[in-house]
Order: sequence, then C-alpha cells, then structure tokens
Amino acid sequence: MRQFGKDDVARYLPAVNDAYARISTLTALDSSRSVPAGFSPSDLCFWNANNRYFHYPYALHSVGLYNVSTQIDNALTRSSKRERVLLGDSGGFQLGGNSQPYGYKPLKAGLTAREAIATWHDAEELKDWIIGSLTGSCNMAMTIDVPLWATDETRKDSAFNQCSVAELIKLNRSTLDYIENVSVSQSDFRWLNVIQGLNKFTIDAWIDAVHEFRYGGWALGGEAGVRGGIESVIYTLKRLEALGGFNDGNTWIHVLGVGTTEWAVYLTEIQRCLRERYESINISFDNATPFSQAGRYESMATPPNLTADKSTWAIGFENAPQGQIYTDDSTAFSRHSTIGLDFSRAQLNVRSELYNPNKFDQVSHVVLANHNVYVMLDAFERANWLAENDAERLPAEIKANIDMIRKSLTRT
Repeated sequence: MRQFGKDDVARYLPAVNDAYARISTLTALDSSRSVPAGFSPSDLCFWNANNRYFHYPYALHSVGLYNVSTQIDNALTRSSKRERVLLGDSGGFQLGGNSQPYGYKPLKAGLTAREAIATWHDAEELKDWIIGSLTGSCNMAMTIDVPLWATDETRKDSAFNQCSVAELIKLNRSTLDYIENVSVSQSDFRWLNVIQGLNKFTIDAWIDAVHEFRYGGWALGGEAGVRGGIESVIYTLKRLEALGGFNDGNTWIHVLGVGTTEWAVYLTEIQRCLRERYESINISFDNATPFSQAGRYESMATPPNLTADKSTWAIGFENAPQGQIYTDDSTAFSRHSTIGLDFSRAQLNVRSELYNPNKFDQVSHVVLANHNVYVMLDAFERANWLAENDAERLPAEIKANIDMIRKSLTRT
C-alpha cells in the first residue's frame, strides 16, 4: 500500500464528488457484480489508513453539490477529523454562477442588486445550513463568498449579476460578520477566509474589507488565485503578509481550482519560501478532474513524462477500455495505479448485453476516479522531486518561475 502526502510539499486535495463518497459507504456490492477477490467499496476511501490501494489523508468536498437542508452523509463526512484533513468548499462557484444555488429558490436569476442583497441578508436558513454542514464534518472550510466574477455579463444566471463590485465586497464583508456571530469556535476546525478579485485594484479592495477575519487561514480564488497567474498569487500573499495575515495560527493557504504538475511545483516553492518565516505554513490546492474525467468522460489518467520539454508535464487522459471485446478480458485495465492492476478490463465492462453500447456502471466510474487520483498524486510527487533534486532537467519556463518565486518571497 503506497503512502502519499509529504509534509514538505504543497498538498493536493482531490475534490471528491457525491457519487464517489456515497458508493464508498456501502458494505458490499451486489453479488452478481464482478470485483477482485476481497474487494469492498470502503477500499475506495483513500483517506483511511491501511487502505487496500493507497493512503492519502487529504480531500475536499463541497456543500455546493447539495440542496439546502440536506443532511450530508457519506464516507467522507462519516470519517474522523483526527484521521484525515477534509476541506469544505462553501459553494461559492455555485453561488456566483447559478440561478437557485443549493436549490434555494429565492436566489434566482434576474434580481436587481437591491433585491439580491436583501434576499441574501434574509437567507439565514441557507447560511446556517452551510455553516453547520461545514463545521460539523470538516477540519476546515472556506468562508461563504460571492465571487466578483458574478458581475460579468456572461453570468446572467447569477442572482448577484446586477450588483456592483463595491456592493459585492460589502456583502461579503457582512457575510463574514454573520459567520463570526453564529459559528461556535472549535479547536478542531478553522475557517479559510476567501480572497477574490478581478485585478490588483479589486484584490486590494477585497483584502482591505475582509482581512480582519482571521480564524485559521486564507483561500485564494479568481484573479487573486490561479486565474491571475503566479504573479497575482504572489502579489496577494505579499499583501496579506504585510497586514500580518500569517500570524497567530492563520497558517493554511488554499489555492482554488488547479491540479497541474506545474502549479504543484510552484505552490511547493511558495510554501518553502514562506516557511523560512512561518514554519507552520501549509499550502493546498484542489480540482475535481479525477472525478469529472471518470464520470463524465469515462477517461483514465496517464502519467506525464516530465522532461525538459514543458509539453511533457501535462497529465494525459485517454478513453478507458470499453466495449464488447473487453467483457471477457482478464487483463488489468491499467499498469499505472494499484487499482488499475487489481481490476480487470472485464470488471470495468460489466454490462455484457450485446446491444448495450455503454458497458460501464457507476462502480466502473468510481474505480476510474480512484485510478485518476493515484496517477495525479504520483505525478505531483515526481514533479516536486525533480524540482528539488534535479532542477537542470526542468523546462526553462518552470525553472524561471521558480527563480521568480524565490526572489519575490525570500527576504534578504
């Protein structure tokens, strides 16, 4: 059983979806469903120690996947806070981009700015459900935010589309006040204050409005995060540091919505630089790619070669072996993961009816997702090793960005 997750590198948080988390709660599958000998759905819980395939005690799960008042009950939420680190996503993506996010009907498209603000102010049932869901099962969570990109003309579905940037910043500040008033302090839970922005001016305005809310750390989104590029991430971090933002235990920094080998190396370098001054700093990052590729596209990850050619740093995806020809094939479906070596092609292609074009069931999808997580974790580990131990083999662009990070964040 392979153990992933070294302390000296930035931590990737697979954004586990509802289907994966629910199937992992089952004690057994239907006896007619072919699986490897001794396999149990709980073997998919990579966050549990002594896992059959690999152990990695970090994950992300979003309340944005659920409707308001839902009791979120799955293998992730049932697991012990002491045995894994679960980051809760408050659903800002859905709040900023969807009509009726969380199935909350009053937050509908077409509201005026005044109506949207008033509706959010009155949405105590929704806010309390989000806060309760996050604090009850997660080790930490992102604060509730409406991202500034909700104001873009392409986001007409958002209830907040007619708000101005200034109105949204004020609204988000008031939401932090609400969280502070109703959220009970817990020793095993921390809030990561979300920082958003559309450019440096709005990043500054957002930080000025919200930086006093300090209950564990920060989460960088929008142009303050990956969307703005590595320079923008560094700019945001330096602004927070200038305000004392990493003091007094505010030491977890999460970067939203990225899962590439390149960014894994950059964020590890940022963590190392900041640890020269704040030894307990941790940086994490997330995406849902392993699960979306498996469930939506029925694709499996392939490892990157990681040569000096930057094009070889991309984690590839290819169609998983599917078709009538594989329904009796005992060959392992992949040699690139432990679950890929355990499950045969036939055990993915369990719908053997001749005229059924889709041979996969939902178990096939979650098995592919487990494979994808493994391949991505392995790729990040190899990329970080290369950056630390054989930098001459790095692509020139990646090496230049690492040098830039060091110059920007290292104090002389």
